Amino acid sequence: MMSKTAPIVSEDLTAEDWRGLLGAYPNALLIGPSDATERVVDALLPQLHQPICRSACRGLSLPENPGGTLILENVAALSAADQQRLFEWMIEPERHTQVVATSPSAVFPRVTNGSFLDVLYYRLNVMSFTLGAGTGRAA
Repeated sequence: MMSKTAPIVSEDLTAEDWRGLLGAYPNALLIGPSDATERVVDALLPQLHQPICRSACRGLSLPENPGGTLILENVAALSAADQQRLFEWMIEPERHTQVVATSPSAVFPRVTNGSFLDVLYYRLNVMSFTLGAGTGRAA
């Protein structure tokens, strides 16, 4: 069994593989250059739970209605207050919203130095994928 903190290196996964994996798990953390994470997210859009809401780390906007998918860009840059707000939103009863978070760099070191909320990290990191610059092209 793989540890929640161990990233899966995804160089050989096709867009279809990504869709199959995300369909099986509610939340995912995509780590890599923004162009690579954007390509993966774009390839996944047809398979994500509807409705889809996108939010950047600055001016965090959370959907009011349960269900669907929240795509959160650059999660590592969330302020401490927004981290807490996101965590509380995620644990609301009946929330059932899938979260696909992206980050240009590993988030776990921020957890270990206390600048990222550990309980939020483990909520987001149900599956973690480390992407290279050429990763994520749609198949």
